[in-house]
This record gives sequence, C-alpha cells and structure tokens, in this order.
Amino acid sequence: MLHSLFEYWPITKQALEANDNYAERVHLDNLCHIPGHTPIFLGEVGGRTLYRFRCNEACGEPEQSFLHEVLPQFIVNVIVKHQVPVLNKIPFILHHQITSTKFNKKDRLSASDMMIVRKVIEYIYERYILNEQQQQQQQQQPQTQTQQQTLSTGLVGSGSSQQDGNGEQQRESDISKSIDHIELLCQEQILDLSMDLRTVKHFMWKGGGDLVLCFRTKS
Repeated sequence: MLHSLFEYWPITKQALEANDNYAERVHLDNLCHIPGHTPIFLGEVGGRTLYRFRCNEACGEPEQSFLHEVLPQFIVNVIVKHQVPVLNKIPFILHHQITSTKFNKKDRLSASDMMIVRKVIEYIYERYILNEQQQQQQQQQPQTQTQQQTLSTGLVGSGSSQQDGNGEQQRESDISKSIDHIELLCQEQILDLSMDLRTVKHFMWKGGGDLVLCFRTKS
C-alpha cells in the first residue's frame, strides 16, 4: 500500500529499479494503482496535519523536498530499503489508583512501543471504569424491572435491537471522552496524550525492569 501511495515519488521508482528481484518477490505488479487525485495527509501523532498533497504531486520539487525532511523513517525503509517495520512490544505494569477494592492490584500488560498514551487511557476507561459502572447498575436494578423488560421485549420486536445499538453508541462516546476523566502517570508525572510508550520508557521511566504506569481519576 505504501508503494501505491507513493508511486509518483521518484525515489519509489528508483528503489524498485535498483532491486529487480523485489518487485517479483512481493508481486508489485498486482498492487492497486491509486488515482492520482487521492489526497495524502502527513501529520503528528496528536492529530495536527503537517502537510497535505495529492498522490500525483509527489513528483513535484516542493513535495520531494518536504518528503525528504519529514517522512517517517519506517516509511522510507519500506519504500527504499524494502524493510518491513519491526513491531516491538513494551511490557509494563499498570497500577490502579481508584477507590474500588476490586481494582487495588497491579496488572502486567504489553503493547506496541508506538501506542500513544491516549489509547492506553481509552483501554483503561473501557476495561475498568465502564465495566465497573455497568456491574453496579446491574446489581442495583430490581429483579422485577428485569422481568418487565423481558415481557416488553416479547411485545415489541425491534425495541431490543434498537436499545442495544443506542447502548453501544453511548459506550463508544464515553470511551472517546475518557481523557476528560483519567490521567496516566509515570514517576508521578502526568503524561502527554500524544506521547508513545517508547518515549515514556526512555525519557520518563529511565530505569530498568518493566515500565510502571499509574492512572487516577481527575478530581
């Protein structure tokens, strides 16, 4: 796909011509040719767009100069050196700092070193906060009310599926707002949402052994 996106970038063609066996090995002739007007956005992890151009504009001098400067190295390695990026995982310990006694423990997890803090927070919110809230609601719900809902479900056939759909949409909306409720910390320092785990380990943790992360709810 990267070769297709950057098909008009001269370096792509030069790299393929320099290695005749590569095109045959990965069957590049069978890859799709993306329309030249397809837009490409290059941006930061946090979402800010650095540059926008169309596929067929990659052959222009301004675009070539910009791509040389800002294109991530792993993309260059795939296009020029034909090296598939290695997915490194970082083990880390997640310490829960919430009041419920159910979560007063530490979990040992692992994730890609490119995973950003925002995604970790979304996982925390979905895995622990939302699940705990749902369990509490189920326990507080009277059994008679459950029976009434069962009867009404039999009378109105589409009600159950509609409620399930609304519930799923609400859950996704809550997860997207998780950054408003949770902070992730390392060495008692609040982590930036756009920071990846590799950066956290090398510049915040600065120690041996597994990375230790803590989370807490915002006051």
